[in-house]
Amino acid sequence: MATSPDLQRTMLTLAAITYRGINLILPEPLKLVHLRALMDECMAKFSPVKDKWKIVWGPVSFSATSPGFDDALMYVAQNSDDASELAVAIRGTNPLSVSDWVFGDLMVTGVVPWTYAKTAGAMISASAAIGLGVLQQMRWNDAEITASLRATAAASTGGLSTASRKPASNEAWGGLLKARLSSSSPSSLLETITDDAKSLVGNFNPLALLGKGAAQPQAGTDLKSLLKSHVTSHPAPRIYVTGHSKGGMLSAVLALWLADTRGPQSLAAEVWDTGSKAVVYSYSFAGPTAGNAALAAHFDDVLGRTSVRVWNTLDVVPRAFVPDDMNQIPALYNLSGLEKDAADRLVRIVADEVRALGYRQTCGQGTALNCALVPNLTFPLQVIHQHLDSYLDKLGLLNEMCAASLLAPVL
Repeated sequence: MATSPDLQRTMLTLAAITYRGINLILPEPLKLVHLRALMDECMAKFSPVKDKWKIVWGPVSFSATSPGFDDALMYVAQNSDDASELAVAIRGTNPLSVSDWVFGDLMVTGVVPWTYAKTAGAMISASAAIGLGVLQQMRWNDAEITASLRATAAASTGGLSTASRKPASNEAWGGLLKARLSSSSPSSLLETITDDAKSLVGNFNPLALLGKGAAQPQAGTDLKSLLKSHVTSHPAPRIYVTGHSKGGMLSAVLALWLADTRGPQSLAAEVWDTGSKAVVYSYSFAGPTAGNAALAAHFDDVLGRTSVRVWNTLDVVPRAFVPDDMNQIPALYNLSGLEKDAADRLVRIVADEVRALGYRQTCGQGTALNCALVPNLTFPLQVIHQHLDSYLDKLGLLNEMCAASLLAPVL
């Protein structure tokens, strides 16, 4: 789909804002009030969305442990100039959350059927299925949150200072994630994540948690209820779904869910657009694959004319989990010696594990950003830069925001 640079910048900005407050561990609804204040501040400052978009639902977050770091977050914004347009923004991986690494990103050796359309053989990864299930169950209780917002309106939000909005060095950003990304080689990084995963998998069942949530739904408005109300109020509604990294993968999955469930549905809970009048757009930035070739073909058939996938050719994440694409990673980073050996081994292990599942990206080659390696960066920091700030730089946003400022800890 042809898309304007301005619209790409808008969608990336909306996705980037979701990363604010990743370190918050607070009881509900206090955390949601704090997150809303942080994100409203961003909406009022970043030029692609300033005076153009306003949050009307959320942000709603999900944590596998309570209290704990968020594993998922989503909000909906409305275009101030064209009320028929809504944008659903989905957060990517929370680098501080072990459970998000494990269940949101790494559960890709198992797949489940795509059940929202009669498409033979379409499968999504377990991580994509869990992520979509979490988003489907999120609720926003506007009355409760509004009351809390009014009660805390005079309090400090701990938001972005002028200094923290300035681009920081890659070394500073690397220090921010020291607890999770302190290793100097791919093999030691993998070992750290794997050890954390092994300690967690034994006593945490996300599927059981989702089942419990479905049996005991929270009060408030879910996404489809909001969209159902929206389409009845606007003759030509447009729904954009955007996200970065894991959020980019989930933006494609959630957009396909919405597209596949337009029109009358046998399950009442799936009904949101009985007249199929809404146009659904998918904007995916730096996202890994969500499913197999049959799913990608179905996505392209349903959303091919209204979807955009933006990826940096030096970013390792969009290459996951397509074996042929993954095998190119060591050469892309000009690795040598022990570092190259470790990267080759890691790529080979992962590629062999997922090869039979037939993962494939949507949108064909998508919109490729041809970025350059930053001289004198260690491999882990190079990976971080290519996955985060390179997108902001290529789309002309690095003068307003950067990874270090968006993910800066808040109180």
